[in-house]
Amino acid sequence: MKKTIAINQIVRVSLSVIMARGGKVLMGLRQGTEIAKGLWAYPGGKMDFGETPTEGVIREVEEETGLIIWERRLRFLRYVNEPFPKEDRHYVNLLFFILLFKKTPSLVGGDE
Repeated sequence: MKKTIAINQIVRVSLSVIMARGGKVLMGLRQGTEIAKGLWAYPGGKMDFGETPTEGVIREVEEETGLIIWERRLRFLRYVNEPFPKEDRHYVNLLFFILLFKKTPSLVGGDE
């Protein structure tokens, strides 16, 4: 017998990247979002259907910071299990690291 799963019981994949330069790490204060609002976070977001994790990280970084990063510079670090019981959500976050980028980031992510 198949078990029916509600949409909010699906584990989603999210992507984050630690971006470091000159002894500093790029983070943003989460706003306009239902998950972890008011907390500091690395650039990233949800992985879209059909894209690879690295494609998703590159897309999210460009959307949120205006930076273009190269796939060959990305390094996968680890995954992080992130249940959010209050929001009835569960994510597995794939965490990446990149050291080299040239352009100065800017806030382009709208209300996030």
